[in-house]
Amino acid sequence: MAQPRIEIWFELETRCNLHCKFCYNFWKDGSAQAPSRLSTAETIEALRRLFDAVDCQQMAISGGEPLLREDLYEILAFVRSRSVPMVLTTNSTLLSPTKIVELVNLGVTTFQVPLHSLNREVHDYLCGLACWEQTLRNLISLRSMGQNVVPVFVATACNLQDFPGVMKVCSCLGLDEIIFNRFVPTGLGRIYENTIGVPDDSSLIRALLQANEIALGLNMWVHLGTPITVSGEIRSRLNRIVLASCPVGLGQSRWLIDANGNIRRCNQSSLSIGNLLTDGLRILLQELDKPRSTNSGADQIKPCKILSDGQLLQLGDNPVHAPRSE
Repeated sequence: MAQPRIEIWFELETRCNLHCKFCYNFWKDGSAQAPSRLSTAETIEALRRLFDAVDCQQMAISGGEPLLREDLYEILAFVRSRSVPMVLTTNSTLLSPTKIVELVNLGVTTFQVPLHSLNREVHDYLCGLACWEQTLRNLISLRSMGQNVVPVFVATACNLQDFPGVMKVCSCLGLDEIIFNRFVPTGLGRIYENTIGVPDDSSLIRALLQANEIALGLNMWVHLGTPITVSGEIRSRLNRIVLASCPVGLGQSRWLIDANGNIRRCNQSSLSIGNLLTDGLRILLQELDKPRSTNSGADQIKPCKILSDGQLLQLGDNPVHAPRSE
């Protein structure tokens, strides 16, 4: 019997060397503790159990900042040994040419690096630290070394107008894909929501229509990381925009694993169905064995549940646990 196919977003590290005002890590608003980190041996054991039970199509390694994890290389080596393609989501400030080579040799196939404005002050303001110049330098280094790089832009009210310029510079670097994430005010973003602003749907749609025209001229693709509700007429005009649909649903194929081995439906929420080292894998496999919830036609793109409901409802028969922490 074929194993269920899933993709994993692995929040390997809770610490970060930046203080991004839009950060979604749920504990950053002070309402909860950060998940405690499993030891190296426990992390590898948790991953071994997962990989033995499912066909993992891709693992995105993130944080916090994953390059702060002291045993990162050992964990990446294990993931590589199981032939799981890896994407590294990093703010890039800790990268160097030597480290890039080491990461690629350990199986990283794609680097996702944030660039939020061509205006140094705006980018650094959003990131909470002066890092704009270093970010551009590392983007250039990654490209000059022939690596696959996908820039990530988080759209707030204070930088939405900067997206066209970011697209054009990325195109000059030979990049033909970029991720556009609408700002979802969770975690630290909840604290700074009124400061950096949440663009409304009409502003986002205007920005996407403009981005689509630029992408056509530059032969680029814009991937939405968070759903934006658009009409059928608008959707037909966004032929260079890869729309997103909320993955949360019964039998969903994308899951988050945090640093403590908790299995979560969404990176914006603290809710967990269990832990890989206890009962979580059994619960996950039970759900994956059920028919998936599907929509059809214009309803195929589901809006973000965090934005629409403010919470993730219990789905199916699975219990919902808070993340285990120390």
